[in-house]
Amino acid sequence: MVVCLSSLGYKNKNAPDDITLAKKSKHLDIIIGGHAKNFPVNPIIALNSRNEEVIIHSASGDLLACGIIKIDFDGQGRKKYIGFTDQPSKNTVPHRAMPAA
Repeated sequence: MVVCLSSLGYKNKNAPDDITLAKKSKHLDIIIGGHAKNFPVNPIIALNSRNEEVIIHSASGDLLACGIIKIDFDGQGRKKYIGFTDQPSKNTVPHRAMPAA
């Protein structure tokens, strides 16, 4: 599991951003952004250079705002489930069940 803490910003027109970082990466699993103004409202999924999912979420300057990200793995270490939980209510919102390859 590789987690990147970023302050690049979620989406930029003329500068590096979290989306570009995810797309060019090979090993990132999660990017947690800390940019106070440039962030996604909800977590998103981008595909890396290996066509694997990278979660992009933001603490938007407040680490408690991120909530909980739950990832389950199969016996070979591949992601099989991703869920997002908001901190106050702890209601898990599943992204999707990932089929084993």
